[in-house]
Amino acid sequence: MKPVTGASSVYAKEKRQAISEMAVRIVMRVAIGGSDGQSGTIISILPASVFEHALHLIDRLNLVKLEEENRFTRQLKISVENFTQHFATDQYDQLFDEVLYCFVEIADHFGDLCEKRSLFWPVEQDRTAIQKLCNIGYVEQSEAGYLWTDLCGPAFIMAGIWTSDLVSIVEIREAYTEKCARYIEQNLDKKVRAEICDPTRSWKTILLFNTLEDEKNWPDDPTIPAALESDVAKRIVEIVLRKKFSNFGGAD
Repeated sequence: MKPVTGASSVYAKEKRQAISEMAVRIVMRVAIGGSDGQSGTIISILPASVFEHALHLIDRLNLVKLEEENRFTRQLKISVENFTQHFATDQYDQLFDEVLYCFVEIADHFGDLCEKRSLFWPVEQDRTAIQKLCNIGYVEQSEAGYLWTDLCGPAFIMAGIWTSDLVSIVEIREAYTEKCARYIEQNLDKKVRAEICDPTRSWKTILLFNTLEDEKNWPDDPTIPAALESDVAKRIVEIVLRKKFSNFGGAD
């Protein structure tokens, strides 16, 4: 039993380090203007759900104190370099899932999160937290990049980023967009195609307005939800122009 206990102890330590690093990134994202995360840093939370979630969490993690009785403002009472020590015991272990969810949600809010199930490289500031998640199996690492594992599923589902089947919603939308764009482009009116290829025409996606407004031009496929017309229009323009200027007469 000793090896199992030892392995369990190492895993618990690694998991607490992951909590610590994710908490650092959550705090740094909500700290006011370019903070270095020292004790006394003011944490001001805008009245939006993602920030309220962050405030609620860092309150529960005992990282802040009230600032001037403002419910949207807190003062950091522990410097970020001391977070590792703060999370060294099992006191906050049960909050791991909530910390991961908040880390994912707020990184996505700032456009720093890869929402896909494909390889990615994290933003520089998140590298340490992602590496800690690698150590406990929530992220896989290779020379080609990083990959979210299924263990992250509950957090990504709660954040509205993956479906209950652990499929990226962004990737689903991209697949639908591609399918619709290729179908419509194949049947595109010659005049519209020529206008898109006209180098003197700007705002080329506007040329597709009438085409996209007519339902008969869309694929008759009940599995395709309402696609974003702007995304489909942009992709059609890309396909038309690539075909026009390709040396292979149709390769895209």
